[in-house]
Amino acid sequence: MRLPHAPTIGLLLLPLLTTGTETPYSDCGFTGSLVGLQLGSCREWPCVFERGVPIAGEVLFKAVSNYRTLKTTINALFGGIAIPLYVDEQMCTKLLIGQCPADIGESLSYLANLTVGHDLPTITVTLEWNIANGDGETVVCAQVPAQFH
Repeated sequence: MRLPHAPTIGLLLLPLLTTGTETPYSDCGFTGSLVGLQLGSCREWPCVFERGVPIAGEVLFKAVSNYRTLKTTINALFGGIAIPLYVDEQMCTKLLIGQCPADIGESLSYLANLTVGHDLPTITVTLEWNIANGDGETVVCAQVPAQFH
């Protein structure tokens, strides 16, 4: 478990990441520089979410190379199966901070609003948030254990 902190978070005035109490996450392999992650009001594992209630998720990261485009996906991993909960193939057009093309060292922030439908069983899963560049390389990958009720 890793709790990321960066001195610039408070200065950026991000809607979710300004509290200084981010969601803990596991690194699932990436080339970028993940600064902070927030899923709803989750501060400890497992995160507990209600099906049918919107979940705001924000990710803050720094570019370690130049990005022309970015795609984000949030999957629920259960028993070796990835269930897509959220996909945005045009995330560059919706960045809160930064823009594409992004230069090395640029801070980027993105807000995802997802709702888990009632068709997902009340199970414990691992949420995996993945951001890939235009070449399909993983820029950010973070996993968070979660329960849906």
